[in-house]
Order: sequence, then C-alpha cells, then structure tokens
Amino acid sequence: MDNFTVWRAFALASQFGISLGVFTGLGVYVGEQLDSHFQAAPLFTLVCIFLGLALGTWSGIQWIRLSLDHSSRKQ
Repeated sequence: MDNFTVWRAFALASQFGISLGVFTGLGVYVGEQLDSHFQAAPLFTLVCIFLGLALGTWSGIQWIRLSLDHSSRKQ
C-alpha cells in the first residue's frame, strides 16, 4: 500500500463525509415534504434522516472498499 498517501486518505475521508451529508440532507428534505403532505410532524423526517444516515454510511464504506481494492491491484 505504498500508493496510499496522506492525500488519498484525506480524499476518502472527505468523500465519506460528503456522501453522509448529501444522503442525510436528502433524508431531511424528503422527510419534511412527506410530513407536510401527510401532516405527521416528526415521523417521516426522523425515519428519512436515519435512512439517509444508513445509506450515506453504506455509500462511504463502498467508496473506501473500492479505493482499497483498486490500490491493492496496482501493486
């Protein structure tokens, strides 16, 4: 793993944070839209936030796995 530099680790951490933030933000937006449509104040927002957190975490882990597999194949 000589090719795995500090900058690459920083990029992976940034990508993880961005994917987590985007999916959580989408969860907040969709949850608020559903709450306003069905008048079920915090229910859909909370469910969609947790769903967004789960999807963002899964997406970040997939990016990290893909990058680690790619760097190990280069050697």
